[in-house]
Amino acid sequence: MRVSMPRTPEALLTSAELEECARATPRWQALVAGLERPFPVVLSYTTRVPSAPWYLGLSASLHSLPLAIAGLGAPRWPWYEGGSQVITGTRRAAHLLHHLLPTGAVVAADSGDTIIANAPRRGSSAAAALRRVLDEQVPRVLIGAECRSWPKCYRELFANVSAHQECWKRSASCYANGGMALGATRSFMMWAEEMARMFFSYRTLPMRSPLIGNTERTNNQAILHRLLANHSALAFDASLDDANEFFLSLNSCEFNMSGTVAGPFRFCSERAFHPLSQIRTGNNSRRGSHAEEHGVWFGDQLPFLLHANSAHSKLLEPVLEPLLARVREPRDVWLDRPVLLLDAMGWGANGSTAPCTETTLGALLASAKAKE
Repeated sequence: MRVSMPRTPEALLTSAELEECARATPRWQALVAGLERPFPVVLSYTTRVPSAPWYLGLSASLHSLPLAIAGLGAPRWPWYEGGSQVITGTRRAAHLLHHLLPTGAVVAADSGDTIIANAPRRGSSAAAALRRVLDEQVPRVLIGAECRSWPKCYRELFANVSAHQECWKRSASCYANGGMALGATRSFMMWAEEMARMFFSYRTLPMRSPLIGNTERTNNQAILHRLLANHSALAFDASLDDANEFFLSLNSCEFNMSGTVAGPFRFCSERAFHPLSQIRTGNNSRRGSHAEEHGVWFGDQLPFLLHANSAHSKLLEPVLEPLLARVREPRDVWLDRPVLLLDAMGWGANGSTAPCTETTLGALLASAKAKE
């Protein structure tokens, strides 16, 4: 008989659990309190991390950024199920981070195919994007953009959305990427709540509903497309990073491309886009010494996060080797940095599952290696 493993809870943390989380994470909160602002907490919902090299975790530690992981040890899901756990798990994490850091920022990133390329240092494109989302006069969330529409071709959905049509006049990246989002913790919480509200609504619909396809109702990226298509009805601003100031998808596209991946899953693109051919690393005489030595440039931008969605091997392209080489040789101080764990199965006292606990990056990687 197949035993069903417990999933990450869908309900929000209670007030008592939020306070328990605050008491259970003193080292992580001390790290956050000691950092010069503004900076984002790096959040990822993932059921597992690779033992080495885990580029997201190691690059967060390289740049001294706080790392929060939700869902560790929960059951994995097939790609075609779309990751509804990501929606509800991110919602729980968003409420926790707003409780712990009410005036801070959070960036959500997929775990296995991303790397932090540039810290949001003063004068960089990433810093400018971060300042805008921290302007609490307008609750704002910045969504990563890519050139390809997935898991369906959403040309018709956006045909009458003026912001989307204007985007094509200036960019090749006008479709949402579900693995990248940035906001002040309050705005991010509002976005996560809306994503969950839409998911809860869609899953009550009958199969073959005319409102949404069966392949979309539990797919976080499909739901994100529909959220953006209804942008004017939101209580917060949600916009695409079509200039690649903060996020850069490494996915390539061709002009007017379309196709089927498997079954009902389709993709399309409107314009050609080959980001890897436009990346350069290292010296750029127009910038400061740190960027000259270590910057990862996309045109004139210094994006914070690179995402090798669809083709994960693009993260290992030779043009990125200077960054990858730094991350592959972690210093002891990186490995000793605390990591906040939410809903991590087996990481509580005596192997239990507590709402929150903390560990170190080194212990997290050692545990992953022991399970290989």
